[in-house]
Amino acid sequence: MMITIEPIDNDYRNGLTMKGHADFAPHGYDIVCAGASTALRVAYNALSHISILTVSFASGDAYMQLHSVSDASDIVMQGLIETLEELQEQYPEYIKLRGDMSYVKN
Repeated sequence: MMITIEPIDNDYRNGLTMKGHADFAPHGYDIVCAGASTALRVAYNALSHISILTVSFASGDAYMQLHSVSDASDIVMQGLIETLEELQEQYPEYIKLRGDMSYVKN
């Protein structure tokens, strides 16, 4: 299995969905899942102070949609996507980002 991440409405500025499990290691020891989950939670905590969000977290799945986009939310989302891309570079068999990353590459 693998973690897959996709943008909302083809634009990571609007949010993302994260699905699946990395299965890098047994539950409780999976550093890929822990890294991706932590990155998403940090972004959510920051965004909840500066944007209007719809969020749902379930075991192995997350959905985060921004309803108000700003320069500040762009910075948070850029940091999140860059962190997830670094995880993907280190563990390409376990995590995959899909969609256009061009806005992240300023």
